[in-house]
Amino acid sequence: MRRRDPDPRKEMPDPKLAEHEFKARFHAQFTDPAFDRLSSELDRLAEAAWDGYINGRKSPRTRKAGPGFADPDYELSTDWLAARAAVIAAQETYEKANSPARFLLSLWGRIGLLPALQYPTSAASVTLSSSPGGTARAIQPTAHYVDCLIRWCTCRRVRVASA
Repeated sequence: MRRRDPDPRKEMPDPKLAEHEFKARFHAQFTDPAFDRLSSELDRLAEAAWDGYINGRKSPRTRKAGPGFADPDYELSTDWLAARAAVIAAQETYEKANSPARFLLSLWGRIGLLPALQYPTSAASVTLSSSPGGTARAIQPTAHYVDCLIRWCTCRRVRVASA
C-alpha cells in the first residue's frame, strides 16, 4: 500500500494575538498578591504595551546607522547598535597581541561547578580557546586537571572567568 504524500501547507496563520489574549498574557506575569493594589496601574501599562504591540513598535528608539553602513541614513535600534559596539570592543580586546593570555573555562555540570570538581564523573566539560584563530576543544576534565589549570593561570596572572 502506497502512502499518500501530505498536502503542502499554504499561508501561515496570523501570529498577532487578539487584545484580550495579549492582555491576559501580560497580566499573567503579575499574579503575586502584592500586585493586587496596583491593578489600575497594571491596566494602564497593559494598554500602553498593547498599543506598542498592535502598531508594531518593536524598536521604538532608533537613530541613523551612520558611517560604515551601506545605508547610513537607515534607522537602527539603539539596543542593536549598543550590542554591536560591545561585540566590536570585545573582538578588539581579544585580538590585542600584547594583552595577557586568556582562557574561557566553560564548566557545565548537572549539579553545579563545585560538585563537578569534586566528582569528576559528572557531566562537565572545559572549552579551551587560547588565541585568535586558534583551536578550541572540549575535554572531560578531572578535578586535578582543573585545579592545575587554575594554578597555572594564577601564577602567570591570567584572568580566569567562568561562563
